[in-house]
Amino acid sequence: MTFTFRDPDPPAQFKPADNAGEVILVIHGGYHPAVPTREYGIKPAARGTVVVLTGKLADTVIEDVVFFGARQSSQFKNAPGGDVLLCRIVKDGRAINYEPGSAYDRKVAEHWIENNTDELEVLRDAAVRNFAEQCARVDEALHGTPTEPADDPWAK
Repeated sequence: MTFTFRDPDPPAQFKPADNAGEVILVIHGGYHPAVPTREYGIKPAARGTVVVLTGKLADTVIEDVVFFGARQSSQFKNAPGGDVLLCRIVKDGRAINYEPGSAYDRKVAEHWIENNTDELEVLRDAAVRNFAEQCARVDEALHGTPTEPADDPWAK
């Protein structure tokens, strides 16, 4: 007997440059000013969940997105955990900016929220909880605990 196996779908990944021009919701988990990275040393980072509202990934929810570096993370650092930010992704040369959504973008976002109110609340809670857990790992890594490698505090 031959059994047919299905290959798993690739994991959902969010690459801002690949989504330039699209409208997203960022469910902010939080901001950490000092996250160790392998390639760039210690950098600021924000972490949260992205809901893509337009484009080829429309209606896709991508949890646990990290916004590394001063430019990207600074756009989220003043938002309290659990806040929902409406953004249009704009590419400026090689840099990525998150600009406020237009009036039309707000209508698209309100429509998604209206149809996904319960899911949104679950995503908000999870984003904040996940950020707190990952922050604890970052803090452990920065203080050199033997259980976590200092260069990869957010590895899963």
